Amino acid sequence: MKRKASISHDQAIIRRLRKDPDFAAEYVRAALEDEDEPASC
Repeated sequence: MKRKASISHDQAIIRRLRKDPDFAAEYVRAALEDEDEPASC
């Protein structure tokens, strides 16, 4: 039986962001709310 080639986590996220606008919006919203990252201002 042939196995599917695996992809990286980053590649999987990118694919889902491109295919699912609701997921993309929530992903961006969560990133903007993340206080662990320092502000770039």
